[in-house]
Amino acid sequence: MQIAGPSEFPVEYLPPLIKNAVLEMQKNTQFPLPLIVSSALSAVSLACQNSIDVQQPIGSVSPCSLFMLLVADSGEGKTPTDNFFTKPIRDFEENQEKKLAEELVQQKTTRSMWGIEHKAIENAMKKNRKKSLATDEAESLEALNVEFENLQKKLVGHLLKEPKQQRQYRLMVNNITPEKLLLDLNENWPSVGLFSNEAGSLFRSGAMRNLGMLNQLWDGAPLSVDRVSSPSFKVNNARLSVSLMVQGQVMENFLAGRGKEARDIGFLARYLVARPLTTKGSRFVDDRTQSWHHLTAFQQRITEILSQDKLEVDQGRQARRVLVLSPDAKYYWIKFRNEIESHLTPGGYYSDVDDFASKVANNLARMAALFHFFEGHQTDISDESHRFAEGVCVWYLNEFKRLLVRSKVKTTDF
Repeated sequence: MQIAGPSEFPVEYLPPLIKNAVLEMQKNTQFPLPLIVSSALSAVSLACQNSIDVQQPIGSVSPCSLFMLLVADSGEGKTPTDNFFTKPIRDFEENQEKKLAEELVQQKTTRSMWGIEHKAIENAMKKNRKKSLATDEAESLEALNVEFENLQKKLVGHLLKEPKQQRQYRLMVNNITPEKLLLDLNENWPSVGLFSNEAGSLFRSGAMRNLGMLNQLWDGAPLSVDRVSSPSFKVNNARLSVSLMVQGQVMENFLAGRGKEARDIGFLARYLVARPLTTKGSRFVDDRTQSWHHLTAFQQRITEILSQDKLEVDQGRQARRVLVLSPDAKYYWIKFRNEIESHLTPGGYYSDVDDFASKVANNLARMAALFHFFEGHQTDISDESHRFAEGVCVWYLNEFKRLLVRSKVKTTDF
């Protein structure tokens, strides 16, 4: 395998809907291509992760979520690019918040009526017990006991009809503690994206304090939260996408302070990392009218996926759709995994990035599922979707090797 240069992203391996939007964005802004791709893939991951999972060919079902890490200095276009690709997500989230505000008024009335009936049943039960204690007549006592049993059944039925608290629909978070992130996943929507296009403060905040927790969320593992002052809870089947855009010096500081821990526990190994060359100094403009046709199509597909997912969940959907690789795609996945494995022996080509290389096949299956689903295909994951994903993952594998080989005590590439 050849190492690609830092700016030579293989855009031909992006599926049409994503590729066209990425190329249109690059034409109109002239921002670095890997930066644009990182934003696009992050948006796709967040939009799709609550709709689908993927069957790993030699493993269990896993999330399709991606963890993206883009290193670029100020002025490279991190914020405007991210805003373009996440706009449909933010708009959808805002619309859901407005609907929730309207529904809360009705919910308050419904809960109030439920509470009145609940209190009435309890009062009737108290009155019944007082009467039973005050009578010695067997016949009257039996009638009161029958009445009490009926009231108990009525109370059980009433409790089963307790109006559920409306869940807040929150898809994107930024500066958040690990505890609050887990609480939101438990009480609100079970799918969220930790997104920041200026992640310097996030790298220094509580959000990055528990790297092991983020690892578990990437794996889709259940998480138990034990608390003393409030009820404990367990987060099951939650999904997390991560998109961090950070300046080079901040990344250097993170690696100097927590780099060893981040590598030892496999935290960085889960990230698709890129450090593109700057395009500053070559971004000349003219008066030609810009077209945003392809980006609009991309945004519409994001909205379509989010709308369908929300509708299905509201209608009682209990499980995500599990995508599997077609026989041809599975063959090429196994071939890819074995080839990477052959380079992990001591002194092997990828032995100095064996942490990332060992997980790249997992990311490949995830990306293939995302590409296939986002393009609207209803069949098993095709060998074409797999081929696209493999080309992208190979680039990220070589980019990780370029930037984060273990032999570098302190990298200067950031």
